[in-house]
Amino acid sequence: SLLMWSCRQAALKSHMRIHHGKKLVVCKDCGKSFRSQDELKNHWRLHTGEKPFACDKCGNRFSHKHILKSHMVCHSEEKPFACDKCGKTFRQKFALQSHMVCHSEEKPFACDQCDKRFSRKTSLKIHMTIHKGEKPFACSDCGKCYRVAGELKSHIVTHLDLKPFICGYCGGRFTRKASLRLHVRHHTGENLLPCDKCDKKFARKSDLLKHMQFHAKVENVKLANSLKSYI
Repeated sequence: SLLMWSCRQAALKSHMRIHHGKKLVVCKDCGKSFRSQDELKNHWRLHTGEKPFACDKCGNRFSHKHILKSHMVCHSEEKPFACDKCGKTFRQKFALQSHMVCHSEEKPFACDQCDKRFSRKTSLKIHMTIHKGEKPFACSDCGKCYRVAGELKSHIVTHLDLKPFICGYCGGRFTRKASLRLHVRHHTGENLLPCDKCDKKFARKSDLLKHMQFHAKVENVKLANSLKSYI
């Protein structure tokens, strides 16, 4: 049919751009170029803050489907990737690959502040926070700060008993009833704040304002382009 032929032609044209290295679709906000409208659409979520993919286990939301898929592993009890050196198991292959480095005697990453050496660059980076006194990971409940994400994660568990309000949809826990009500909106779609520029809706006013900034940037770019045409 004519429709099928048209779709095939569009798919072929998009595919040929890969071979020719053409990037014909440009983001009006930052100028970055892409091979297809789908790639541009995914990129735009970085500017809009849109997170359409929700985890049905904990309610966390993500900008891309593959990030959600990677996140879902943390809810699984399965650890199919086993280390043949020590037997330790992992949920993801990259975690096993990262672990295997600890069995290697090579330590190419040296600290320039002391004589310690490390097998992984990430381990050196974590070690350097000791010399710099940095504690970038802060607890959102009490404000206590930690050097690495793992320390913060262990600390957060101590707050679980202080979160009596539980979401009936996903099991997420909250310290305040108001926070729970706000969270439930993502599941029900009720009382969401609409954008008057498009069909997007948001539970938080701050998220709506951030989204509106995106529209403002797009309008500024359009205005700048129109002014250039008169010069």
